Amino acid sequence: MTDAPKKFIFPEKYNNLTNKGTEKSKSTISIYKTHLNRITALTGLDTVEQFMKASRKVNKVIADLNPIMENQSVSQRNTKVRIYYSALFTVLPEEYIKKPNPFYKANKKWQDGNPADFKKIEKENAPTIV
Repeated sequence: MTDAPKKFIFPEKYNNLTNKGTEKSKSTISIYKTHLNRITALTGLDTVEQFMKASRKVNKVIADLNPIMENQSVSQRNTKVRIYYSALFTVLPEEYIKKPNPFYKANKKWQDGNPADFKKIEKENAPTIV
């Protein structure tokens, strides 16, 4: 008998409001859970605390899941990447996201859209040996 695939343990307390102050829809939360589960499947990390401790590894997986495609615009790619970071910012504790953190910095570089930074991001987010 094989174990079921590991899933992200979605916290009971999370940021359920959009930037406009309205409640995030159930479908949005479902999409976020799917993206967090993808990260968990590739890293083995299944809690917010583990994600925070291994931020370089998580950022690297997000980069790996969203390779630069020749037929894809930077805007299209950034949209895909943004969903992963939106999912993370939904579950990260408020006190963690109030200050600059590794997830914010990596997301900012993607959203700035400077292709020269992409390799730098991947290098900075190389997995740490645990």
